[in-house]
Amino acid sequence: MPAILAMLGGLLLDLAKPLIGRILLALGIGFIAYKGADAALDAAKGYIRQALNGVPADILAILGLCGVSTAISIVFSAYAAKLGLKGLNSAGEFLTSYYKGKG
Repeated sequence: MPAILAMLGGLLLDLAKPLIGRILLALGIGFIAYKGADAALDAAKGYIRQALNGVPADILAILGLCGVSTAISIVFSAYAAKLGLKGLNSAGEFLTSYYKGKG
């Protein structure tokens, strides 16, 4: 009985090694893509701040009353959410393509 359990454990371990490697690879690629997108969003925010530095105070007050800063924040948040979901979807497609090849 212990020999059967040891053989079964070895079989499960042999099956799990490639899967664990692929999952770690997908997470690593997703992390790098997220960091790149995060850097791009930070650069875009910096450009917007630089563009608004030269605007007179009266116009900035009117833009503040209109909620332009909230609108910009909503746009950036939506873009970040889209990138996050796209990364999750591509990782899911990566893993499902792996399983389809095994079937």
